[in-house]
Amino acid sequence: MNSTGAEGQALHAVPEVTAERQTIAQAVRDAMLGEMERDERVIVLGEDVGVDGGVFRATDGLIERFGADRVI
Repeated sequence: MNSTGAEGQALHAVPEVTAERQTIAQAVRDAMLGEMERDERVIVLGEDVGVDGGVFRATDGLIERFGADRVI
């Protein structure tokens, strides 16, 4: 679906929503996971992000997958 201007030209495309609903913490985790898979230089550094998985569990499972050298 497109919105059209006075001359019938497309102004912008409206994207179709195909993703499942996620919490913000799940979306953040997915983004971190994707970047850590893509680039081995990416690390996560913060309080309680390692074994505990962070306050909102946004880093849950990352230490097991990438190790303590990358999830600090």
